Amino acid sequence: MFFAVDTAINPDLVTPGVVGFIATFFVGVVTVLLVWDMVRRIRRQRYRAEIEAKLDAEQAAASTK
Repeated sequence: MFFAVDTAINPDLVTPGVVGFIATFFVGVVTVLLVWDMVRRIRRQRYRAEIEAKLDAEQAAASTK
């Protein structure tokens, strides 16, 4: 058979090691920071929309008097 060749795998050569751990940790930290920033921006936009709606309602109430 073609695939019957001895394919012993050396575990020291296939593990990610320290570099893999650091890269995975970096991607995780960046992901958390991006999500945190996104939530902050969405919250800020929602507050602005609420304030704008309140001001529009006050202006509409004042113009009908």
